[in-house]
Amino acid sequence: MTRLLIHKLSALAACAICALALTSCHTTEENYKASYDIAMQKSRQGIGEDTYNKIEAEKNQATDVINGDSVRIVHRYVGYIDVKREDTKLYSVILSEFKQRANARSMRDRLIAKGHNSYVLYYATDKLYYVAVEGFDTPEEAAAFIHDADKKVKMKVNLSKLWILKRLY
Repeated sequence: MTRLLIHKLSALAACAICALALTSCHTTEENYKASYDIAMQKSRQGIGEDTYNKIEAEKNQATDVINGDSVRIVHRYVGYIDVKREDTKLYSVILSEFKQRANARSMRDRLIAKGHNSYVLYYATDKLYYVAVEGFDTPEEAAAFIHDADKKVKMKVNLSKLWILKRLY
């Protein structure tokens, strides 16, 4: 009888410990932020903060003047995700960049649902998925879209970093 009681108490204690362990291991926003900060620091190893900021500023600088507006146009060889090359345009207005294909597809699907001719392009060098909000035949058309994007993009998204990707063959 004593052995059975000890065995039941041991099992009950083990269950209590497991329950405590399971409830204390959930991810919190603070844990996520701390992990993200650590990952960012590791990705910048060997690069000083000033150098990193210069690289980021250079990535976002305007490279061409079209119709009096400064517009960033980047020339890239890209792959096509769920779309044929023939169904895309030479100049794509890029709304977002993602490391995960699923996130890019989700953004694309939301843009399509709002009536945009959106598609996803893959840039293998940086392992990034670009979400094009619209495509155009000329850089002037793409620049005009960016200029009036706040009136044309039918989603509440950050439009301050729109840029033009000119696909290379």
